[in-house]
Amino acid sequence: MALVKRLRRDLLNKSAEIEESGDRSEFFEIYGIRDVYGIGIFTIFIRGSEKFKKGSFIEVEALDEFDVPIIVDVPPSSEEYEKRFLPSRRMTIKVDEEVNSGIAKLILYGTLKDNRRVRYVRTFTINKEENTQLLVDKGEWELGEFYEVANVVQYSGSSYKTILSHEGLETTAPPDPSYWIPFAESQPSYQLLIESFNGYSIENNNNNVYLTASFFASNGDEITSSLDYQ
Repeated sequence: MALVKRLRRDLLNKSAEIEESGDRSEFFEIYGIRDVYGIGIFTIFIRGSEKFKKGSFIEVEALDEFDVPIIVDVPPSSEEYEKRFLPSRRMTIKVDEEVNSGIAKLILYGTLKDNRRVRYVRTFTINKEENTQLLVDKGEWELGEFYEVANVVQYSGSSYKTILSHEGLETTAPPDPSYWIPFAESQPSYQLLIESFNGYSIENNNNNVYLTASFFASNGDEITSSLDYQ
């Protein structure tokens, strides 16, 4: 089970030999972070550089402008993974009505190979009036591409929408339900009232019979439907 919490970890007050801030870090690689967030759930992937100690952990905390903790969801990783690889974290932050608009902080804290501790503070803006999850058409799915939440791709003749930011790998390709949902299922459905029948036509072409009917819908659109009989 993932760890979900709106708890203060007090990472700003922990002892650190190295302090970083700004858009980029020498020690932490951050994928999927944005400059502005509205209300919603957003995924960020964090990875430690080669300077990090294997088997160590990256601690994460998010605070709004008034230092109110923002809910952070960090799925646990296996102990075996932590021993063999550099530290990494896939996390989601939840911006809800309790979060204050303004300048927020993402705080990362970890330990390097030489046992020095490093803290990185990355600021971003919370604007609850803004929709930051607009759909983006990415075309055909591509290996190695990085996909953010609400990206739409074509794969094997079907459309899929991302629900979790990730790198495009063979193990994360559509239709993996951990990262994708069918795009058609993610859209709202509407029912239109057929107000009038506009006629039909029958065409016989080389023993193929085509029946085409035309209707007018309640929104003024003309709807044409065809059937092919062999």
